[in-house]
Amino acid sequence: MVSQPDLVVRSGGVEFVGQMVRGGEGFLIAPDGLEGLDDGVSSKGQTVARPNAHGDFDVPGFLDSRIVSLSGTCLASSPEKLAWYGSLLTGFLAEGSQAVTFNHMGRILWGSARRAPGTAPKFKVDGLDGLSARFQVQLKFANPRLFGESRGFHPGTQLLYNYGNFPATPTYTITGANAGGYTVYGPGTKTYSVSRPLLSGETHTIDMADGHLRVNGAVVFGGIGATADTWAAPGGSSAPVAVSSGAVVTGRITDTFI
Repeated sequence: MVSQPDLVVRSGGVEFVGQMVRGGEGFLIAPDGLEGLDDGVSSKGQTVARPNAHGDFDVPGFLDSRIVSLSGTCLASSPEKLAWYGSLLTGFLAEGSQAVTFNHMGRILWGSARRAPGTAPKFKVDGLDGLSARFQVQLKFANPRLFGESRGFHPGTQLLYNYGNFPATPTYTITGANAGGYTVYGPGTKTYSVSRPLLSGETHTIDMADGHLRVNGAVVFGGIGATADTWAAPGGSSAPVAVSSGAVVTGRITDTFI
């Protein structure tokens, strides 16, 4: 029976696996060679003491960046092939930020990473046979969030479900026709009103991550009404939405993890 990798990390044509099929070669992650993916990330923020009182002021805190380390052994069928693998590793993420995909524990997650500052990929050839080498590479995810599956409305509802563990911002697409504009109604009392006319054949997009209104893909200014709230679906929950008459709304959301 051929075994399948239990962990696959891919980016820019380079692949690291957590378990090799028999007779395989490439970058094999050691059993303890993955760090920073399954862990949480540390918090950052100021600590302001309360003078003549217990404790500190409750100031907002934020999450730090995520560092993921991969290490293990590279196997090759010839010294020349091993040298080729070494060139892949030393050039890995050398040009800047790239999407990195993790196929791990039955789900696929991705994020945007660079080389961790002050680090360089390590590739040390085993001098005994020239067919193996030890490697290590460290990745920095400036945005510590990892993203999973993207989906639209749950069938028969106007709900976008976030199956992650961190708030996820939806993107709405509005079509139809309404000369007086329209209003998108979100959770609770949140609304996003658009004063710009909605013309037949146009596509309006509202991305709750940045709050901008886009018409046929281009950001427009001056077409937003008195209120332009933004919102997110909490981890493990959903965000309802509705739109005023004359307009039709569809939406997408991406599972978000921390």
